Amino acid sequence: MLVNVPYLVTLFVCLLRVTVAQMQKDESPIHVTPLKIPVATNSVTTSVSILANSVLPIVAVGIPSRIKFLIIQCHSQKNNITLAYDPDLTPSTGSVYGTNIGLVGLLEPLVTEFCVWLFNYNTVNFTILVNIVPYDTNEPIPGGCNMEFPVEISPFLRVHYDYVNTRVEFQHGRLPSSRGMPPVSCDTSIMFLSYQLYVYFLGENDYSERTYFDGIKAVTNITSIKKHASLVQPFGQKPTTRALFLSYPGQGVIYSLIVQYRKNDVTYEAAYVPSSTYGCSFLSEVDGCGQLSQPFAKVFAVILAAVGLFICMRGHRFFKTEMFFFGFLVFSLLSFILWTRFTDISTTDRDVLTITFGFVGGVAWLAVWWFFGIPVISVLLVDFTLGFLLTSVVFFSPVGNFDVFRSDFNYWMIFACGILALPVFTLPMTKTLNIIATATVGGYCSIVVIDRYIGTTLTYIVLNVVKRAVVEDLALASNNFPFQTNDVILSVAWGILTFMGMSLQLYTEFKRPPFPPTPYKIWQRNRQLRRQRQLNLAQRSISIQPTAPFRDQIDTSNEYQPLLGRRREPLRSYASTYSANGLSNRDIVD
Repeated sequence: MLVNVPYLVTLFVCLLRVTVAQMQKDESPIHVTPLKIPVATNSVTTSVSILANSVLPIVAVGIPSRIKFLIIQCHSQKNNITLAYDPDLTPSTGSVYGTNIGLVGLLEPLVTEFCVWLFNYNTVNFTILVNIVPYDTNEPIPGGCNMEFPVEISPFLRVHYDYVNTRVEFQHGRLPSSRGMPPVSCDTSIMFLSYQLYVYFLGENDYSERTYFDGIKAVTNITSIKKHASLVQPFGQKPTTRALFLSYPGQGVIYSLIVQYRKNDVTYEAAYVPSSTYGCSFLSEVDGCGQLSQPFAKVFAVILAAVGLFICMRGHRFFKTEMFFFGFLVFSLLSFILWTRFTDISTTDRDVLTITFGFVGGVAWLAVWWFFGIPVISVLLVDFTLGFLLTSVVFFSPVGNFDVFRSDFNYWMIFACGILALPVFTLPMTKTLNIIATATVGGYCSIVVIDRYIGTTLTYIVLNVVKRAVVEDLALASNNFPFQTNDVILSVAWGILTFMGMSLQLYTEFKRPPFPPTPYKIWQRNRQLRRQRQLNLAQRSISIQPTAPFRDQIDTSNEYQPLLGRRREPLRSYASTYSANGLSNRDIVD
């Protein structure tokens, strides 16, 4: 029986095409019932559950004639979505991809409906928040003069983050025009427009979807943005459509931007699509979003807290432990900054070298006290550490956002003066200053561990200074941080620990010498005492050796005559005298 090979090949190709077509049919997005949202003069917000691998048409209906354009926003907490003008989603059609996205709908005359398509290519169902904001013919168009983003009119923000800073980008707006009229040129628009940037912080350590959507709803329009969010001032970014902020990984924050222009003494405003970030990969299980995830970090944090609490309560009494502790802190911090700024070693190698140099620094500073024993010099490092911490607190406050500190020279000079000022003016009170320093720094080290576990911002009192030292061009970053309930509780706890440590140490050290004697001098004194004791015993042993007469020199005429010593005294009484002093007759004879 002959086999028809061409026939089999043709049959195989047909079956393959049918299979591929069926797979493409199965993988094509599911079109669901359009979501129709009536539009009035105010913004409209609604939440909807979108199916996996589906397309949802969003239709704005009943648009009033005085509305010039709409901004249709879609927000998702975790999953990326796509919003497009066309259901085919071809490269030529305008579309935007992300978690906080939006498109502008420019309305032609007599148009009362406008439609966009929302694509979900994820394999899970989830909830999105849809917000439609209408604007009339007098209000500027956000992102109307786009030069970089993929959509011709880009009313959304782009947020880029890492563990050091967060960068917010936007596109210039355009002056308004009536329906059917040509748009105003961008050259003219840019001259008359100004911008205001706002931040809104979500609850600390709260990653729930409900909290996220409540935060988005709080900044959906201009009125709510000004009511709930805080105005910030970015500094001198080039181009001007950039803003830089310090990152707080694990802390949810929503950025909102308002574009303004004045006409006939009246200010007209429009809001961009708000954008959110947690400063870390929300879906990643590696970075921990600001939490301690590595076992080594947890063990080190617990040890630091325990030693810090001990130093807070009993640091001055155990002076050698205090010297090693502060030497370890200072040299660890300095080595971390140097390794991070000037080398490209891995994180693990950097951490090992940091701890190693910290240990060496602690031993070295302990040796300074051990050999020299000068309290003023030994306490100087402790006082510098206290000055560093207090100066960091000042720069962590809104004072750190003053324009004068945008210059690195001004920043570090004033910072150095803050470190030096405390020891210089309080050096005569060395003992009291040392007790204050141990209580304050030790208390801070104790609460830092709690801070890392519950996700507050007190750790960044020091970390923000380290960031400024290791990252170039961070001077233009605005420091806006949330000071919420957990921060207040930990701040109060820090204050209580500091007060308790100071009170306990001042009470227990009241009648004691200001500082313990230097260990090296104690060792020298003990060595001299041991040598002197041995010399005294040797001299005393020599001085008590008797000189017995030879036998031929003894007068044996009287056999009962006692044996006499040098002073013609009976040897028995001579021996008994030294026997009372702890020497035996054998010692005398020998």
